[in-house]
Amino acid sequence: MVLIKTLTDGVNNFCKNDARILKFVRFLKYRFLKFELNLKLATMFEYSKEILTKVSFDKDLFRKELLKAIKWLTADERKLLMIWCFATFHDRYGAVITQAFKQVIR
Repeated sequence: MVLIKTLTDGVNNFCKNDARILKFVRFLKYRFLKFELNLKLATMFEYSKEILTKVSFDKDLFRKELLKAIKWLTADERKLLMIWCFATFHDRYGAVITQAFKQVIR
């Protein structure tokens, strides 16, 4: 964020009258912020998978963390998480996974 502010300030000082450059800098700033947001969301999805793997020794703890992860993620990420959970933990926690996702879908 500091880099973007520095870049924007530098361009503003360099050519105050050129609207095209300022528009381009604003566009780059928007694209960078959008990329940064997507990176954080992807990180949350990966973090949720890591946590679920670590707590998979206890059924109640697994259910609790799965419900938390479902609340944090977007709809598309929830679908991916459901697929990953069934592929990874279906043999042990199939009923828990089904119940958790049914609660959220309602």
